[in-house]
Amino acid sequence: MAPGIERCLLTARQHLDNNDRILKLLYECVVDSHFLGFPDNLTSMAYLSRVVNEFGWERSEELVCNLGAKLAGRQRQDPQRFLKLAIDTMQSLSPAIENIPERRADTGSYNEDELASAVVGADVKTAFESVGAVLRSGVPLERVIDSFVLLAADRMARTPVNVNSGWPELTTELNLSVSLRTAYKHGGSKVMAKALFHAAYQFFQDRWLNIPLRRLGEPLERGNLDAADERSGIDAINGSIQALNVHSVGPQVQGYLDAGFSGERLLHEMGKVILKDDTGQSIVPTLASIFDEWALLKGYAARNQLLVGLARYAADVRRNKNSQGFAQTALRFAEGRTTVDVFEK
Repeated sequence: MAPGIERCLLTARQHLDNNDRILKLLYECVVDSHFLGFPDNLTSMAYLSRVVNEFGWERSEELVCNLGAKLAGRQRQDPQRFLKLAIDTMQSLSPAIENIPERRADTGSYNEDELASAVVGADVKTAFESVGAVLRSGVPLERVIDSFVLLAADRMARTPVNVNSGWPELTTELNLSVSLRTAYKHGGSKVMAKALFHAAYQFFQDRWLNIPLRRLGEPLERGNLDAADERSGIDAINGSIQALNVHSVGPQVQGYLDAGFSGERLLHEMGKVILKDDTGQSIVPTLASIFDEWALLKGYAARNQLLVGLARYAADVRRNKNSQGFAQTALRFAEGRTTVDVFEK
C-alpha cells in the first residue's frame, strides 16, 4: 500500500549512503508482471529520475518518495484473459530475464523485423516469447530499445488520419519505449529486460489500430515538398501544422529530408510552433522524447519517421480540439452566463 511504501522509502532515504538505490528499488517494483498494462509507471519513473538528476535528492526527496510510492502501491482488478496470459508467459520466461547472457557487439543475427512483427501481432504469447528469444540471444539491450522506439515512430508516421488516428495510444508507445533507456540506466539489465515486456504489452493492447506492418529498414515513400531551400521548406511545413493540414504535412517532411535539408533544424523550428500554439493535448512529453531520440538514432533509416510522425501528430491534435464547441462556450460566457449555467445540463 502506498502510505507504507512511502514511509519505507523515506526511512531508506535517511539511512542509505547510496540514494540511487531508491530509484532502483522503485524500478524493480514497477516492472513486476503485476503491473503489466500500467505504461505510465515506467514513463513516470523516467520523469522522477530526471527530477533527481536536475535538482538533487535534497530538493526532490518528498516528491520522489510520495509519487514513487503511489506508483508501486497501485492496485488492479483480477486479470482477464489476455492480461492473465501475458502475466503467465512473462513469469514462465523468468530464466531468460534472470540469466541474460554476456552481451555481444555483433548484431548480425538480430532480426529486428521478426521482433516487430511479433510485437504488433494479435498473439501476446508469441510477442512475449519473441522478446524472450531476443534476450537469450545476447543482442545488446540498447539495440533492442532502438527497435522499439523506431517501431513506435513508424506507426505514428503511417497511422490513418481519416478516422480515429489513435494518437494517445501511439504516443504512449513512443514515450514508453523511450523511457526504457532510463530504466536501464537506473535499474540495470534485469529491470530493463522486464521493462521490454511492458512495452511489448502496450503494442499488443494497441492492436486495434491495425496499422500494416512493414520492414523498419524500408524508407517511406518519397515526399512531396515544393521548396527552393531549407528555410522555405520549414515555413511550408510549419504552415501546414498551423493550418491543420495533416494529410499534406507528412509527405512535406519526408520531401524536406529527402532533399538533404537539416532534420535538427526542422525539429527545433517545429518545436517552436508546437510550444507557441500548444493545444493542451499532452504533446510536450512526446516532443521531448523525439528531441532525445533524433540525436541517438542517427544512422537508422527509420529515424525520419520521428519527424514525420511528430508533424502529423501536431497537426491532427489541433484539428481534434473541437474548436466549434469552444467557440460556442466562449460566446455564452460573453453573454454573461456562468460556468454553472453553461455546463449544468
